[in-house]
Amino acid sequence: MTEQLKPVAVNDHRPRVAKGRLADKVAAIIAMLASGLAVIGSVIFFAGFVANDNHLAAVVSAFSFTALLGAFAIVPPLLIARIAWRAHKQGGGARRGAAFSLLLALPWVILSALLLAYTPLPIWISGLAFIISILLTIWAVAGLFLEK
Repeated sequence: MTEQLKPVAVNDHRPRVAKGRLADKVAAIIAMLASGLAVIGSVIFFAGFVANDNHLAAVVSAFSFTALLGAFAIVPPLLIARIAWRAHKQGGGARRGAAFSLLLALPWVILSALLLAYTPLPIWISGLAFIISILLTIWAVAGLFLEK
């Protein structure tokens, strides 16, 4: 009695093509840019604190202050970037993701507007924060209306 070999299907390893909109990809890039700028800003502020006082207690205090305050500016854009990238890869995000992104971006619109109006920061810093937060908010609002 002879055994016959059965044919085995070979997986086709073509690269996946993203199904999402270009706006989702651009929103993810903008959010990653915002998070990167927040990291750079936190490092600069930490270096400024350390330059004034380099005792261990002051360095630990400065690090905890800039890390916690920086996390407030770093984490929301990272979450928005993940939501936007997932929406780009899967052919659109859920309304829940767009609503969560709006919830994360809206406080930054208010904070950056206050930065523009009331702080002595250079106009390009507060203006850039305002523009980025407005763009991400517009993307989130559009996602609410375009998603099923």
